[in-house]
Amino acid sequence: MNQKNEFVKTYYYETFSDDFVGTNISQPIISKQYRWTFDGNGEKGLSQFINALLGFMAKVYVNYQKINFIGCENLQNQTKGYVIYGNHTQINGDVLLPNYIFDSQKLSIIVNPANLEIPVIGRLIKFGGGLPIPKDVHQFGKFKNEIDSRLQKGGLLMIYPEAHVWPYATKIRPFSKASFHFPVENNLDSFCVTTTYQKSKYFKRPRKTIFIDGPFHVPRVGSKKENQTELEREIRDCMINRAKNNTYEYICYKKRQ
Repeated sequence: MNQKNEFVKTYYYETFSDDFVGTNISQPIISKQYRWTFDGNGEKGLSQFINALLGFMAKVYVNYQKINFIGCENLQNQTKGYVIYGNHTQINGDVLLPNYIFDSQKLSIIVNPANLEIPVIGRLIKFGGGLPIPKDVHQFGKFKNEIDSRLQKGGLLMIYPEAHVWPYATKIRPFSKASFHFPVENNLDSFCVTTTYQKSKYFKRPRKTIFIDGPFHVPRVGSKKENQTELEREIRDCMINRAKNNTYEYICYKKRQ
């Protein structure tokens, strides 16, 4: 049973799409001129620099927070690209941690287009591996093609299928089934990263233990849609099981009656 922190308020939600980050950023339509690709050596060089910076910041973050990792050996001997799924419970950590666990120069992360509205950072998201999701059907083809191209070249793709950040949430929320299109379509393995929380000896905020599981191979149960559904079930079941390692509830989420 999770231990609750009596000093932190309870968050009430109506749907799993509720946003508790409090950024108040609008949901923009991505410009028709937006490019997910890099043009020229200048943009590629900027991307390499920012990814290296993210990798360094991630090491500082992990060392400062003394985060415990279990299952890193599961990533050994991977010669192809793959897709990673994680629970979305950290505002900054979910940006930095993948750059610590995985090769930051190969990593791409699907992000909410609202992040493009953040001053300064929004203009650099693309160069740090961020791939904002377009709403326009015509743009989605370019978005998908870029992801497929990166995966086929050995790239890594990070997806948070819960979509919204719920800070310090200890339960796994429903996933978007569309998130499982990419490993099935490209016939690539998947991994999952589950962040869990335990009571700290010295601080109110909990310490973190992160579990890395996989590889999950593409199921062969029927059509592509059926294979996506089965892959989603396998990964979700694994993450729900890992979430049992949560022993401290820093923020309590309750359904509004």
